[in-house]
Amino acid sequence: MLRSFRFRLAAIVALGLAVRWITVFAFYKKLSPPPVDLTDNTWYWLQAKLVAHGDGFANPIYWWRDGVIRHSAGHPPLYTAYLAMFARLGFDTPLAMRLASGLLGALGVGLVGGATKRVSGSARAALLAALFAALYPNLWINDGLILSESMFVPLVAGLIWATYLLLDRHDLRSAALVGLIVGLSCLTRSESQLYFVTLLPLVTLWGLRRKPIVRRLQLLGAAGLIGALVVSPWVIKNMTTFEHPVGLAIGAGFVLEVANCDDTYHGQLLGYWSDRCGAGWADPGTKGCVGVRSHGPGAGAQRGKTNLVCDESVVELVKRKRATQYISDHTSELPKVVLARVGRIWNVYRPLQGVDLDTFFERRGHRAAQAALWSFYGLGVLAAVGFVTLWRRRIPVLPFVTIIGIVTFTAATTMGITRYRVGAEVVWVVLAGIGADAVWSRLRRPPIADTAIEAASSSPISAVER
Repeated sequence: MLRSFRFRLAAIVALGLAVRWITVFAFYKKLSPPPVDLTDNTWYWLQAKLVAHGDGFANPIYWWRDGVIRHSAGHPPLYTAYLAMFARLGFDTPLAMRLASGLLGALGVGLVGGATKRVSGSARAALLAALFAALYPNLWINDGLILSESMFVPLVAGLIWATYLLLDRHDLRSAALVGLIVGLSCLTRSESQLYFVTLLPLVTLWGLRRKPIVRRLQLLGAAGLIGALVVSPWVIKNMTTFEHPVGLAIGAGFVLEVANCDDTYHGQLLGYWSDRCGAGWADPGTKGCVGVRSHGPGAGAQRGKTNLVCDESVVELVKRKRATQYISDHTSELPKVVLARVGRIWNVYRPLQGVDLDTFFERRGHRAAQAALWSFYGLGVLAAVGFVTLWRRRIPVLPFVTIIGIVTFTAATTMGITRYRVGAEVVWVVLAGIGADAVWSRLRRPPIADTAIEAASSSPISAVER
């Protein structure tokens, strides 16, 4: 039993959970006291409490400041709903929600192992990938900060597993599973919408190009339909609540505004974001805003002050127009900015400054941010070996390339912030596990060994072309 794959994987999952809970108590326990200005961390915490108390997905800023309950599409709902389950049971403190996020991180460790085994066919590669996921700072840091990235990690790992299952079996059930995970991913992070227009058509139409076109279209339709059905209740709610159309979230205008201004087109914050670029949740004179006298739990000395409470879609539209106008006025500088964003996301442009930014703005902790940087480089070497190993074995690499491409595109069009790379971090540990297994096999293999036959049969989908 001690030598079984499942037992060893379970032990690594337990290690991953221990790492996450230990780091919570060591580094992040005292973060997020009752806030004055909400970060994403405290947004999820307070909104989860509102959901648990029956107030729905209300805007926690307006509630905390003004006592106003108003539906919000500030973030997609799935991670908040997960935390709300714990809040409903009485575990509603920031510490409890950090520990709950650690459970998601541990689940991600197990799914990374399963996905790696599905891709490579190697139990050793799967265990190594799971071990990397358990220890990799760029994964466990998010679990200590109450961020939706905690839920996104197991979803991306599950998506990799399901995608390779589809490439192997090319049946409607596998396609539906892929669509389901894509839908859940969209309800976790809004950039996952890109999976609908990249991963699904590429895998079904190109990855299975030897199959009849009718069959490929059936698989694409099944995956797309299931994914659309998963996200439709949330989208319908948003479409019928706000003055202007809103899909998964209203974050686009907010992100574009803080990422496109003089601070981020020049100087030390080139390619990053600046809080001096944004105007907050309300602009005086904006239509759709009403004055409300503050009486929220966080009003404090501001109790009785009149603040603006706005329709989120109106504010988002104003911010998006302001940002797009700035972009159009500075198109000659855009290539430089895009390169800086991409360089930041992949730690090739000002990486040491990135550690400081992650420490100050993201509150990752300086030592943790340093460990995240250097481990990213180290695993990157093994990930490159893993990628080449799959290529040589004629195992499809398209899903990995697509996920990395989406991360790069997201950074290029928004900002180069480390946690936006989370989908690629999952790819990183999966490929690193495969690469480490390949290195181990090469070191232990006699020089005259013929590996061609073994490599050709090492994966359940090795017959599928790249």
